[in-house]
Amino acid sequence: MPPLPQQPDDPAGGGGLASWTGSAHNSWLALVLVIVIGHGAVMNLVLRSSAAAYLNAAHLVALFVLELFSLVRVSVDPRELCIRYGHLGWVRQRIALGRVEAASDFRLEPMQHGGFGYRGSLRFSGRAALVVRAGPALGIELDGGKRLSISVDDAERGARVINRLLAQRIPVRAGARASARG
Repeated sequence: MPPLPQQPDDPAGGGGLASWTGSAHNSWLALVLVIVIGHGAVMNLVLRSSAAAYLNAAHLVALFVLELFSLVRVSVDPRELCIRYGHLGWVRQRIALGRVEAASDFRLEPMQHGGFGYRGSLRFSGRAALVVRAGPALGIELDGGKRLSISVDDAERGARVINRLLAQRIPVRAGARASARG
């Protein structure tokens, strides 16, 4: 699948980047999907019992999970960072840009993060990685010292867009916040 087109620079002419979209695709997972489907078909022929129904359910779960992590699309706009999983993009993870402190790009190696898939937990360990393949990745520093790493093409441009959007935020002074609570 070809990479998604990049979003144009700021149409308002402000000199900044307004949004960005990147994706990462893992083509070898298509082969794994075919193997899982073939295994299910053979096991259905071999097992003519109730065990085949349980095996079919296990195959469906495996197919669903593999499909989710075969493609990831990341988009950034002035409000949020949105991660869409799989070809259909039904499963989404949204992070308000107000929670993001900084972004960087780096080279991600799957085994340094525990393998492929979604590794870690932002809620429990404060670190997570969405690993679709080795290569360029986007590192997101969140509030509370949390870190999210996402393998995605053109991560350098994505980090620039996020950091530029963060720089354009209006800082809230502590005194103004206290007077607003009144």
